[in-house]
Amino acid sequence: MSRMSFPSCVASILQSFHHFLAPALAPVVLNSCWLAGIFVLAPLGNTPLDWIYLISISILIGGCLQILLQIPALRHHQVSLTVDFDFRDQNLIEISRRLGPAILGAAVVQINILIDQFIAWICIPGEGALTV
Repeated sequence: MSRMSFPSCVASILQSFHHFLAPALAPVVLNSCWLAGIFVLAPLGNTPLDWIYLISISILIGGCLQILLQIPALRHHQVSLTVDFDFRDQNLIEISRRLGPAILGAAVVQINILIDQFIAWICIPGEGALTV
């Protein structure tokens, strides 16, 4: 996991303006925070669960820093991160109409996997019978 959704979206906006430095450095920030979490924060924990929480916090901080790193470049290009949807906009309606079947198809696959796991859980007794 080198990128999260929102930082990637911000990076693609900057790349559309031919600004490549901040989007290229954003994953470096995330990976640095992740490594700091592993080598600096995790040893502070007493149990494996503490280690997981501390590393998770470092990844969350890294994701926030990815966005903060790219905000000055966004401001330089006068890009605002406000979201204002007009649900009556014809372009948004057209995109929704075209994406609907793809979203439905992806949902059917996930529901099928859930049902398969439930059937396996019922039909195969014993701990460890079901793997993901």
